Order: sequence, then C-alpha cells, then structure tokens
Amino acid sequence: MKLPFQKPQAQTAGTQLPTKISVPFRNMSINKKLPLFVLLSIVITVFLTVGTSLLFFLHYNDAVARKNVLNGMNGLQLSLDDYKNKALNYASIFATHPNVVSAIGEHNTASVLEFLSPLVRKARIDFVTVTDAKGIVIARTHDPANYGDSVTNQLNVRMALQGEAFATIEKGTAVKISARAGVPVKNGAGNVIGVISAGYQLNKPEIVDAIKKTYQTDATIFFGDVRLSTTITKDGRRVVGTRLDPKIARKVLTEKRQYIGKTFILGHSFITAYMPLAGPDGKPIGVLFAGESMKEALRTSNIVLLSVFMITLLLIILAYFIVTFFLRIHIIRPLKTAVAVLKEVADGNLNIEIPEQELSGDEIGQLLSSLKIMVGN
Repeated sequence: MKLPFQKPQAQTAGTQLPTKISVPFRNMSINKKLPLFVLLSIVITVFLTVGTSLLFFLHYNDAVARKNVLNGMNGLQLSLDDYKNKALNYASIFATHPNVVSAIGEHNTASVLEFLSPLVRKARIDFVTVTDAKGIVIARTHDPANYGDSVTNQLNVRMALQGEAFATIEKGTAVKISARAGVPVKNGAGNVIGVISAGYQLNKPEIVDAIKKTYQTDATIFFGDVRLSTTITKDGRRVVGTRLDPKIARKVLTEKRQYIGKTFILGHSFITAYMPLAGPDGKPIGVLFAGESMKEALRTSNIVLLSVFMITLLLIILAYFIVTFFLRIHIIRPLKTAVAVLKEVADGNLNIEIPEQELSGDEIGQLLSSLKIMVGN
C-alpha cells in the first residue's frame, strides 16, 4: 500500500519523466499571486456586469428615443387639432359680428375688410376668407386684392353653405395647406348669406418649434411629400422644400400607414416616426414627422459610458485594495509565518516562537498550531 508521503519508486530504464515546464506564474510568490488573482477576478466580474448593464442601457436608450418621437408625432397631431378648434371658435365669433354680417349681406368688400381685419389681428389668426351664399369670395384678409373667385372646391366652405360649421386640414387657393374652419353667416331670418372660412397656415415655424420645445424632438409637416415646415436645419437654415424618402412616402402616403424606425436625413441618422396627415376626405394630403438625431443620443451615451467607466475604475481600485488588505492580514501573513517556521525547522532550529495572533481557527491557523506543538513552543 502506497502511503501519502511515500517516496516514488526509482525510474526504470527507458522511462522518461515529464520535463518540468517553467511558468512565470508558478514561480511567483503567493504574496503576488493572490492579489493578482483577486484583481483579475474583480476586473472580469465588474466588466461583465458593466457590459451587460451598458447593453441594457443602449437598448433602453433606443426604446426611449422611439417613445419620444412617437410622443412628438402625436403631439404634432394634437397641436393641429387644437389649431382647427381655434379656427372654428374664431370663425364662429366673426360670423356673428353684426357689422361683418351686414357687410357680407351688402357684398361690400371694403366694409368686410374694414370691420374684419382688426378682429383678425387681435385674434392672431392667419387668414379669413369671406364668401357669399354661392361660395364666391367677397374678401380675403391675407390677400385683399384677390376676390371674385369660387372656393366651393373646399369642403369646409361647402359644409358651411349647407348650414354646418366644419373644421379640417385642407388645401386652399391662396394658402397651400392649413387648419381651417368654415362657419355659415346667417341673416336675421336665419338664411345662409355667406361663409367665414378662417384658419392657420401650416407652414408657420411656430407650430413645429413648439413641438420641439415641448417634446425635445425635431418636427416636420409635409405637404404631399415636400417639407413645408421643419425644425431641421442645415447651415442655419430650415430645410424646407426637400422631399421625403420615396420608400417612406410610399408607406405613409400610399399605404396610409405609420413608419417608425431609423433613417438618414441630410446624412445624419435619426430615430423617426411618420404618420399620414389626413385631409377632409380622410385621404393623406401630407405627412407629420417627429425625429430624434442619433448624434444627440450618441452624445448622451458617450457621457454615460465615460461616467460608468470612471466609476467602474474607482470601484476596481477600491475593491482591490480592500480585498488585498484582507488577504495580506488573514492569509498571506500567516502563510509567510508558516514558511518561516518550516525553514527554521529544516535548519534544525526548534527554538521558535509563533505569535498568538497568527493562531486563528482557519486551516492556516491550524497549520501554525500544529507547528507550534511540533517545535514544542
């Protein structure tokens, strides 16, 4: 039976012992091995944890950006709805003003403009078109010299001529596209004698600027597939008049579907949301857009990454010193004591005193206790 400490049998002829490979780590003192092992363990653990957290953060950041642009797009739609309601309210007020009603009944363009223009300026509404009972323009506050033409091609006017107030997003004659409302003008007998069609132009930058301020996203209103108003700039100028990506235009304008995803605008990557801008008949006459530049998102991510890196580095350094201090006190120092005792014993010196504080209850302490008994101290 082979004892645990039995010497190995002599090597027989023809048998070659394995060559001892010299590995620097094997020759390193335990005083260096343990701290190095601890450092590597801490670094690997921390970086795995931080790496997973960063992946989660990037995914979360992308999800937040998508949510922001959706909110911005829906906010733009709500803003246009608000403009339609305001147009309806002001048109209703103008349509019941006695002097305005009287001037319309007389087909007096000058009188209509005289009484209506101050009201329009005070209300800060962009335009008012006044027609007679046949839909022929009597006056335009935004284009006084242009009157006498028919605007019955506009649904808001046709509905008002039938006695029903109606608000919508619609194309116009002098105004390309607007949030407008048509309200019937009635005489004392209750007969419709004309129409007040009032509204807000959608190419005014205040609309998209308010969305950017509120939702922190860029916003654009397209007329068809052409940018009518936008917060996106190039060389300090708004990039109006440019066209929507044909693939997105087909999906939104032709297929009448929303588009949410990444796209390039002026060479920059954006998280975007597009939705159809419906006209009075429900068919798309434009597109609403909200987007967040990935450049801004990347800048935010870089700030977070740098912050995480600095915090991680500090944590690694702090953890290393704390664990190393513990190892030196409770493992390395007792091991050094044991090694020193064994060396003295090997040299024949049994007059060795082992400090009591080294005699702990762990395995190293038990080893030192056994050595203490062996040397009789």
